[in-house]
Amino acid sequence: MIAVLSIASTNDHHAFSTDEVGPMRALAAEATLALERARSAAALTGAVERERLIARIGRRVMSEFDLDAVQRIAVEETGRSVGVDRCFIRLGEPGEPMPIAAEWHVEGLEPIANAAPVLPVANLAARRRETVAIANVADAAELADESLGSVEALLALGTRAELATPIIVFDRMIGIFALHRARPVQWTDADVALAEAVARELGLAIHTARLLRENERRLGQQAALLNAAQVLTSELRLETVLQLLVDQVSELLSADAADCYLYDRGRALLRCAAVHGLDPGIVGFEFPADRGLAGAAVQEGAPIVSNQYPVIPEPVPHPSYRDFAEAVVAPMGWSGEIRGVLGVGTRDPHRRFESADIDLLTGFASLASLALRNAEIFEERERQARIQRGFSHVAAVLGESVSLEQTLDAVGQAAAETLGGSSAAVLLPRPRGLELAGSYALPPRLASELAGRLPVDAEVLVDAARDGRMLSASLVEGDDRFTSAWHDFAAETGFASLLAAPVAVPRALGNGLVLVSSPGPGASATTTSSSRVSS
Repeated sequence: MIAVLSIASTNDHHAFSTDEVGPMRALAAEATLALERARSAAALTGAVERERLIARIGRRVMSEFDLDAVQRIAVEETGRSVGVDRCFIRLGEPGEPMPIAAEWHVEGLEPIANAAPVLPVANLAARRRETVAIANVADAAELADESLGSVEALLALGTRAELATPIIVFDRMIGIFALHRARPVQWTDADVALAEAVARELGLAIHTARLLRENERRLGQQAALLNAAQVLTSELRLETVLQLLVDQVSELLSADAADCYLYDRGRALLRCAAVHGLDPGIVGFEFPADRGLAGAAVQEGAPIVSNQYPVIPEPVPHPSYRDFAEAVVAPMGWSGEIRGVLGVGTRDPHRRFESADIDLLTGFASLASLALRNAEIFEERERQARIQRGFSHVAAVLGESVSLEQTLDAVGQAAAETLGGSSAAVLLPRPRGLELAGSYALPPRLASELAGRLPVDAEVLVDAARDGRMLSASLVEGDDRFTSAWHDFAAETGFASLLAAPVAVPRALGNGLVLVSSPGPGASATTTSSSRVSS
């Protein structure tokens, strides 16, 4: 029974006869058919409008290949068309964080922001994997479970009624699609059907957009690896290659920062060689090779990932790494030997590095290892060429008729060029001690300081000459073998490294000394060739 048709007498008593009841029954039958036709027409009209709306939303979302645009169009189109006050999408799987991916709301309402994890209706739909429609959230018994979230959070957002349906693609739930109204209302079957249909269209569009984004990312990774390989063949300077690698790997992995540390096995230290997204002053920073994820990667010889970076034991002792949420580090190996590590990090607590990201980082680490090997070969050949040029220069000078001072200046030049220094001084033994006898490109302040007898506060150099031994200082400033006056002197004159090679002088009071200085650390790395130069 769908309705009642009645007639009544209002003037006097009346006995309805069978002849009168018969037409009433016929009229009721006709009215039933008319009402059914009207209802069917209304339902058909509503279904057609709903299908048109779903088709329009489907066309819009499927015409976009950008994931963010797909989600934004879905919430805006649905929210305005259905006449709700808020429409949003949460992406994620059960047991994982499900942040807001897109949201639309009418003017005057505040965005959900960080309240997403405690919205009970959406959480209930995710738990049940089915649509949940709540007419009045304030008195809904199914929301009493505190593990679902807080009804107060919904009320604070201005929500009184909510409809939430899971977004399922190929039997896998990837998110929640939800509609909010600012007043209690009974959700109709048409509302539920529309939300579920939009969720299906949205799921397919999101899946397609994700596949396209993943393909685009992989193509970008392959192109980056190819570009990095081309860089290795066109650039042999290690610093330049490593900087290009950290720049590219940070961009491809959408990381906030990337760094490269070289492993000094002899000193058991890791030294920063290149950074991206961090303070450039970190370059040159050293720390023990058993600290942080980098140390673990060195010890394990395999990539190490941490999604709890702030609480890892013995982190890298530098303030620039304190605010990272997750990081992954891959070792750089060559011929079974660890040469360094390449790492990336993010400050976003919701960012997770996947297996594809780790594979890409491992590939870049292999390229960095190759770059390190190529640079070592290049630097070794360049060093040998410098040595040969130095010897040729000395031989050419000795073959000419020149003064002793010119010869000693040539010796200083050969020593500086051979060892990659910026300047050199030749000190010979005299009755008063070691005195400057020849030089090459000495800074004025250094030349003035070494003029005449070697200063009395340079006992470490005098001892090296007397004992006929090499002296190497990769960083004079702070080296406790030198006095504080030399520390200040090194800072003021702009040289950082110093290499002293003894020179045997026949029929003299002792050995002479060749000093090679450099404006940057690294003189100690060339001591293996200094014995040849001292001869």
